[in-house]
Amino acid sequence: MVNPTPSSSSSPTSPAINQHSGLISQANEEGCNDDPPPIPQPPVDGNGHASGIQTGGFHLPDNHQPDNLNARPQATREHNSTGELATGSGVHGIRVRDYGASPWSSGNDLHVATSSSYEIGSETAAASDTASSNSSTIAVDASYGDTVIDVSLDGYDGKNPHIVEPSALAAVLGVTLASGLETADAKQKLHQNGPNKLMGDEGITWYGVLLRQVSNSLTLVLVIAMVASYGMLDYIEGSVIAAVIVLNIMIGFVQDYRAEKTMQSLHSLSAPIATVIRNHGKVEKIKAEELVCGDIVKIHVGDVVPADLRIFEAMNLETNEALLTGESLPIPKQPESTVKDANCPIGDRHNMAWASSTVTKGRGLGLVVATGMNTEVGGIAELLRGKKQREGGPFKRLVTRIKDSGKNVLGLVGTPLQVKLSKFALFLFALAILLAVIVFSTSKWRINDENLIYGICVAVAVIPESLIAVLTITMAVGTKTMAKGHVIVRKMQALEAVGGVTNICSDKTGTLTQGKMIARKAFIPRLGELKGRDDLMATGDWELLAEHPFDSTIKRMSIVHHHKGRDTIEAFMKGAGEVIVPTLNISEVRKGEIMEMIERLAGEGLRVLCVAHKRIHRSDAANRQVVEEGMDFLGLVGLYDPPRLETKDAVRRCKIAGVEVHMLTGDHIRTATAIAHEVGILTPAMPSALASTMVMTASAFDALTESEIDTLPQLPKVIARCSPATKVRMVEALHRRGAFCAMTGDGVNDSPALKCADVGIAMGLSGSDVAKDAADLVLTDDNFASIVRAVEEGRRLFDNIQKFIMHLLISNISQVVLLLIGLAFEDSKGVSVFPLSPLEILWVNMITSSFLALGLGLEEASPDIMTRPPHDLKTGVFTWEVIIDKTLYGVTMGILCLAAFVIVIFGANNGNLGVNCNHGFSESCIPVFRARATVFAVLSFLLLLTAWEVKHFTRSLFNLNPERHTGVFLFWAVVAGFLVTWPVVYVPVFNTVVFKHMGISWEWGIVMGCCGVYLAVIEGWKGIKRWRKWGSAGRRINSDVEVGDVIEDYDLLAGPWAFVS
Repeated sequence: MVNPTPSSSSSPTSPAINQHSGLISQANEEGCNDDPPPIPQPPVDGNGHASGIQTGGFHLPDNHQPDNLNARPQATREHNSTGELATGSGVHGIRVRDYGASPWSSGNDLHVATSSSYEIGSETAAASDTASSNSSTIAVDASYGDTVIDVSLDGYDGKNPHIVEPSALAAVLGVTLASGLETADAKQKLHQNGPNKLMGDEGITWYGVLLRQVSNSLTLVLVIAMVASYGMLDYIEGSVIAAVIVLNIMIGFVQDYRAEKTMQSLHSLSAPIATVIRNHGKVEKIKAEELVCGDIVKIHVGDVVPADLRIFEAMNLETNEALLTGESLPIPKQPESTVKDANCPIGDRHNMAWASSTVTKGRGLGLVVATGMNTEVGGIAELLRGKKQREGGPFKRLVTRIKDSGKNVLGLVGTPLQVKLSKFALFLFALAILLAVIVFSTSKWRINDENLIYGICVAVAVIPESLIAVLTITMAVGTKTMAKGHVIVRKMQALEAVGGVTNICSDKTGTLTQGKMIARKAFIPRLGELKGRDDLMATGDWELLAEHPFDSTIKRMSIVHHHKGRDTIEAFMKGAGEVIVPTLNISEVRKGEIMEMIERLAGEGLRVLCVAHKRIHRSDAANRQVVEEGMDFLGLVGLYDPPRLETKDAVRRCKIAGVEVHMLTGDHIRTATAIAHEVGILTPAMPSALASTMVMTASAFDALTESEIDTLPQLPKVIARCSPATKVRMVEALHRRGAFCAMTGDGVNDSPALKCADVGIAMGLSGSDVAKDAADLVLTDDNFASIVRAVEEGRRLFDNIQKFIMHLLISNISQVVLLLIGLAFEDSKGVSVFPLSPLEILWVNMITSSFLALGLGLEEASPDIMTRPPHDLKTGVFTWEVIIDKTLYGVTMGILCLAAFVIVIFGANNGNLGVNCNHGFSESCIPVFRARATVFAVLSFLLLLTAWEVKHFTRSLFNLNPERHTGVFLFWAVVAGFLVTWPVVYVPVFNTVVFKHMGISWEWGIVMGCCGVYLAVIEGWKGIKRWRKWGSAGRRINSDVEVGDVIEDYDLLAGPWAFVS
C-alpha cells in the first residue's frame, strides 16, 4: 500500500540529515545520476566521543532489569546555556538531538520511575544559542501526548519493532542512537548470532571439487584402461595407470580448488558494504554480512538495504519493497510514526526498511533489528527452502538431484566457454569410443587382450586430459590480474566477453574525468563574472524545512529553509540552465542573455549550474511544483572537472584496438564537446559530413526513430543531457549494428542499461548497490583506463585459451593419426604393434603437454594485442584459423612420428616387428622398442616446438621477441620437458618394463630431422598466411594498421593511424 503523503515533503524527524543539504554542497551531481548528497556524519569532540545529546535511546540501571517499559511523553524541557534542563509545558514533547553540542549529564535524559515501568521524557527543540552555533546536525523528533508504547524487554526478538519507538529499541539492543555500538560489542554479537547472510549456497566445497576430478571423462577412460590391464594380468601397467589416476586427481584437485578459492575471494571484494555509525558517532564502512542487531545504518538512494531496519531519521526516503509485498510503487517512509497493530501487513509498516529492498529516493538512518535468516526476506527464503524440499515427492526430488549432480560432474554448469569446452570434451570422449570400435572392427570383433589394449590406447590418445583444469586455472589467474588492475569480476561470463568489446559507452564525471568539481567561475547579476572560492552567500541562521531531491528526468533540485533572523521562508533551486531558465520570473530578453552566458561557460568545458530563489509561504514548502515555479535568478556557477591524466592515452589505445568510445553524460552539450575534444574522443580531423551526428543531445537522439538511428553513418560519439532511457536506446542501437558493447553506470536508474549491455561496468567508489548488482564488472577506482586494461586482459585471456586448446588438440590429432595408421603394422601373428605404448601416451599427455598448455595459459599478452580488432565472440575460440592450423600441425606431427617409426623398422631392420612386443621385452622386440623410443622423442620434442610456434599464429618463431614477451612458467616447462625426456628413454628397466621402449643412439638423427621438417612446414605455412593476408595476418585497423607483424616498440605508436611495423 502506497502512503498518500507527498514524497517530497520533509519529515519532522529529518533535520539531522538535512542540516547540510544546501545548494553549493550538492553541486556535483552527474546528469545521469539521481543520487542525493550523503548524510552528514555526527561530529566528534577531541576525545573521539560524539559531541551531542544522546537522547535517541535510554539507559537502564545496571542493577535493575524491568519486565516492561512504558514510554510516555513528559512535559517539555528546555536545555539552557548552562547545559541544564528546564521543564516547559506543551501538549507534545519534542526530542532534540544536537550532535554538535557539548555533552551533558545523561542522568537528566530520563525520568526513571521506581516501579517496574520507566517513563521516557522528551527534550525540547529550543536548544541554546551556544549549542546551536556549534551544532553540525540537529534531529527533531515529535512525540504525541497520547502515545503509550509498552515494550517487553525479556526475550525481545525484534519481530515487532514497528510498534516501538526507536529510543526504546535502542535501549533493548544496548545502543545509543547518536553513538552506535562499540566495535567490541558488535564483534561479540556477531560471534553469538552469526553473519548477516541468508542460508543457501555454501560456496565451493572440497568434496565437490574432488568429485569433478574423479568423474571426468579422462579419469573414466583411465579407469577402464586400468581394469583392462589388471584383467590381462599386466600388473605393472595397471599399477602405473592407477598411480597416474591418483596423481592426476591430486594435481587437478589442488589446482582446481585453489582456482575456485581465488575466484571466490575476488568475488567477495564486490560484496555489499554497509555504512554504520559506531564507536561514539564515527561513520565506518563494513561488510554487510558483519552487521548485527543494534547497529546504526546509513542508507541513501541506490543502496540495497542490508538488514531489517527501524528507521528513526529520514529525508524523502522511499524504498522498493516489491520483493516482499508485490507493491510496484516505492513506499515512502515515516520514521516518526509507530504502528499499534503488531500484526499489520509489512507493507503498512512505514517506519521499517526491509533487507534486500532498494532505496529509490532520499536517505535515512535506521536501527538494525534483524539480520540474516531472521529478516523478513530470510523468512521467505526459509519457506522457499522448505517448499523446495516438499515439492514433487521423493522420486522427483531424487531425479532432480541426480540430474543436477550429473550436470555438475560433466562440467555442464559454469560460464558459456566452460560449458562449451566441457561439451567438446564429451564429444572427444564419444570420439574415443568410436575409435575404439574402429580398432575392434579391424579384427572383426575377435576381441582379445591385444585388441582391447590397443583400442583403449587410441581412446586415451584422443582425450585432452588437462583441458578443463588448464581453463579453470587460466580464468582464475585472469580474475586475479584484473583485480590488481582495479577491476573486480562479478560474473565470469564477463571475463570471457570483455576482450571482444567493440564499443565502450562511458560516463564522463569521475570516469573520464577526476570528479573533483572545482568551482572555477561564477556569474552573479550586477557583480559580473567571479573567479576563485569567494563566499557567494551570506551566512544566516537557517533551518531546513523541505528538500525536493535531484531527479535525472527533470535535472534540478530545490530546498526550502526558514531564515530565523528575518522569519522568512526561502526557497532555492539549482540545476541545468536549459531546465531552470525557462521557469524563471524574468523577461524573455533576460532569459536569452543568461542562456548565452551558459553557452559561453559550457564552451570552456565547465559544468554550469543555474541558481534561483524566491520566498514562499510555509504551507507551500512540501509542494514541489509551487516551490520551483517563478523563481528569481541568482546566478551561475561554472564547475570544472579536469580529465584524468591517463584518459587521453587510454582513449587513443582504444582507437588503435578498434574499440570506439562514446561519452554519455548529463552535462551541457558544449561542456561535453569540450571534454570530448580534450580526451581525444572527438578529433579536429572529423569529417564534416559526420559533424552533425557525432555530438547530439539526448532529446535529439530520443526523437529519432529506430530506423532513423540505423540510417545514421555512425552513432554519436557524444550524447549530452543523457538520461538512463537514452543509455538503453544507445545499447539497443549498437546491438542492431552487430556491436558488442560495454556500458558504465553508477546510479539506480543505470541498472537497465547495465543489464542490457553485453558487459555492464559499475563504479566501485561512487556507484550504488543496485548498479553494482546489475553489473558484470566493478571498477574499484572508477577510472576509464581500468576499463581499457580489462579489455587488454580479456584479449590476453582469449588468446591464451586459443593457444593452449590448439596445443592440446595438436597433440591429440597427431597421436590419433599415428595409432590409426599404426593398425597396419602387424607382427608375424597378425597382432597390431603399438607405435606408442599406452604409458608413453599418458606421459606425453599428462606430463609433457599439460604443463606446456598451462604455461601457454599463463603467457603475457602479445605486444600487438591492442593493435588488433576485437575478436568475434559468436565464433568463439574455434575460429577457422584455429581449426585449419591445428589440423595442419597435428597431421604433420602425426605423419612425422609415423615416418620415424617406419624408418627405424623398415629402413634399418627390414620390417622386423618381433613377437608379442606389446606385452614385454625380448630380443626380437629390440627394433620395435627402439622405434617406439624414437617416436616418443620425436613427439615430445615437436610438442616443445609447438609450444613456441602457437605463441603467435602468424609471426615467425624466430621473430617472437622472447626476451620481452615470454612467460617464466612456459620457459621452464619447455626446459623441463626437454630434460625429462632423457631419463625416460635411458633409465634401465624403467624404460623397457614400464614404457616398453629402450635407449637409442643413431636414431637421434631422425629426431632432429623430423624437428627440422616440422619447423619448415610450420614456418612456411605462417609465411603463406602473412603473404596472402589470411587469418589474423589480414586483419586491419582503420584500413592502415596491419596486425600480425612485429612491433618493435609499441610505445612509439603515435595514434590511431600509425602502422604496426
